[in-house]
Amino acid sequence: MFARLIHLSFAASVQMHADPVVQAGVELTLQVGDFLDPSARSADGWDRTVADQVALGLERGELESDLGAAALAETFLACFTGAQIRSRVRDGRRELLPAVRDLWLLILPGVVAPAHRAAARRTVDEALAAHAA
Repeated sequence: MFARLIHLSFAASVQMHADPVVQAGVELTLQVGDFLDPSARSADGWDRTVADQVALGLERGELESDLGAAALAETFLACFTGAQIRSRVRDGRRELLPAVRDLWLLILPGVVAPAHRAAARRTVDEALAAHAA
């Protein structure tokens, strides 16, 4: 479960760096997001996927948090968005994959159950290697 979310975050990062259509969508979302009907937001699919994966991880005991699933997913999304924006400003997203790796290394100890941390760390390394190629 959580492995899927890790891989999805790296895949989304590659698209944000390499795909002009995705880049334009992100820019439009950031620039006019406040004016859009919330039901028409282009990021809703990503938000739902993250929320579903977090809820499943909590249910299976892979994740632990004092936050509920919705708050934990929203916090992850805010951190991921921040990493993406920071990378865009600093280097045109060239270093987004390492930034996402660092984000996961920060998050994992706080939310992954101890019995699952080593596997989650391996997944981060595998995802970075797979998507950096």
